[in-house]
Amino acid sequence: MPAMCVTYFTSKFEETAMNLALPQIQKDFNLSAQNAQWLSTTFFIAAAAFAIPLGKLSDSFGLINTFIISLLLLTFLRLACFFTTNFPLLLVLRFIIGALAAGTVTFRNAMTTRYPRIEEQSKTIGIIMILNQISAIIIPLISGVIQQEIGWKYQFILMSILSFISLLMLIPFENPKPIQKNSKVDIFGSLYLTLTISFFCLIFTLLSNKHYIFAGVSILFSFLFGIFFIFVEQKHSNPVLPLYIMKNPVSDLFIQNQKGTANAWLLPQLLDNVTISGIVSAVGAILTLISAIITPIITKKVVNRYVLYYGYIFSTICIILQIVCALNSIAFIVFYILIGFFGASIMQTIFPMTLLSVSSKYSSCVSAFPTTSRTIGNSMSLSIVSSLTMFIRDILLKRNISEKASLIRGAQVSLLLVVFLSIFCFINTIFRIGNSSKESGKIGFKNSMIRELKEENEQLLEQSTLSNDQVEQMSIK
Repeated sequence: MPAMCVTYFTSKFEETAMNLALPQIQKDFNLSAQNAQWLSTTFFIAAAAFAIPLGKLSDSFGLINTFIISLLLLTFLRLACFFTTNFPLLLVLRFIIGALAAGTVTFRNAMTTRYPRIEEQSKTIGIIMILNQISAIIIPLISGVIQQEIGWKYQFILMSILSFISLLMLIPFENPKPIQKNSKVDIFGSLYLTLTISFFCLIFTLLSNKHYIFAGVSILFSFLFGIFFIFVEQKHSNPVLPLYIMKNPVSDLFIQNQKGTANAWLLPQLLDNVTISGIVSAVGAILTLISAIITPIITKKVVNRYVLYYGYIFSTICIILQIVCALNSIAFIVFYILIGFFGASIMQTIFPMTLLSVSSKYSSCVSAFPTTSRTIGNSMSLSIVSSLTMFIRDILLKRNISEKASLIRGAQVSLLLVVFLSIFCFINTIFRIGNSSKESGKIGFKNSMIRELKEENEQLLEQSTLSNDQVEQMSIK
């Protein structure tokens, strides 16, 4: 548990601190906001592409062994970021770090579902998520002080130290027996997924910079690589994204996890003060912690889909009110905090639903799903929101509207997209998310609403954990 807590803290620090540092990074490297955000976008793209392959790689070489190697590499890579003065090189390092960091999250999720007894899995997941929220209170304050007093680069020193501490904590653990041996890693699947998301995100950066022809080319390449990705996934014996389990409830939970949060990027941009942004984020994290404590209590009595219903309803209302009151900084901050509160309730419900949507012996096949879906959503959200916000701002600046007012108007337009996505997730919950048979006896449970992975799909999962020779023998039989 301590090792998992430290890795939670480090990965949370990686995401939160970079968002808070972006305004200063823009000034240091003389970048526009839509270009600087690629430091976060590349991290999330890599995380989306490599979370599942690294999770499956751990089945072949051992969960603890792979975890330790990843943490060792992260220790040196984060240290390298501190000494980097070249923005393109920093982007490359962030991409590699994103891939390895996603792997550590996947390994941690796998440990969460494999090691506890079945009856304690939900409780363990809940405790870890609460600890995650506690770290969210501390991190913005620490990050704000570091950036304000000694500079944003020193955050990489802290993250490097934390990675090494996590590594040391894992050494005493006994490595579990590998589930599969000699399994093929879906290299082309990872490559095509990376290229698909990268070109998609690049579309909005190019549009905001008025490179319309290149944006059109990016649309074409994103579409083509997306087709290639689907084709490869259908043919590969050990795919990045097992399409045969992308059915109820897994596919629905995958969609829900893609709801990126634009507010995390908008807050430091609008406040333009890293210390205040850190304090606001910390206060918001306190409320999300309260939400994380309350939600498991509610889900003991009420079915998960009811929690999702009300979570999406209230978060959508808060986003709309945030748009209306955006010109008032205090009102914007209040609704920012409330959105985080209801968003935490949604994630506190979705996360265990995803990990426990299949039998524990197939946990490695879905342990990376929360990370993959969340990072896909985050990378797309960052590129769209930053590009759209700055595009609207530039148009209004030409009309002699002040910098602050122009930026707020751009943020309002961007938040409208978040409203539509939230409404979509609510509708998706109504028509697609059902009950688990384990929720029998809870308020709202209906036998007709049971949505569970069919047995034949779990058999496909079992085949995917076998070596190629074993699969061939099964086929001959």
